[in-house]
Amino acid sequence: MKWSLVLVGAVTTLAMSGCSGKPSPDELARKALEAPTVEEQERAATALADLGVPALPQIRELAVNPKASLPVKLRMMDAVVLARDWDSMPMLLTAMESDSIEIRGRATSSVMALLGARFNFPVEGSVQARRQAMQAVRAAYEKMRDHPPPGYHTTGGAAAS
Repeated sequence: MKWSLVLVGAVTTLAMSGCSGKPSPDELARKALEAPTVEEQERAATALADLGVPALPQIRELAVNPKASLPVKLRMMDAVVLARDWDSMPMLLTAMESDSIEIRGRATSSVMALLGARFNFPVEGSVQARRQAMQAVRAAYEKMRDHPPPGYHTTGGAAAS
């Protein structure tokens, strides 16, 4: 009888603390940054991305964290597209101007996916050519900024029903 009360108490404590045995978004984000191997970081990033909308704050933070590995950053950019996260557009637009060609390329495809538009953006082009092309991309975003496509996630003032 005594042990059953202890067991019930332990289960109740776990249930009340929200401990489901699954890592939280914060725990997964920490693993994606601090795991000892890139493979473990990628696994944590994939698990975080699989959480979708509830993990968007951590996903966005990892996408721009200078300590995150390149594979983790790329996975986080994919995750914001899969979550249809309109609030990530400013971050993605900034990433299109990155020094890293891999980041620029992924950010460009992510922006085009979220905007539902194609742009002739010279990912491998000169800084001058990229700056010129960014004007058209930013103009397209500005036209849609307060009116994201239906079904997109946003916490801002725009209605994305």
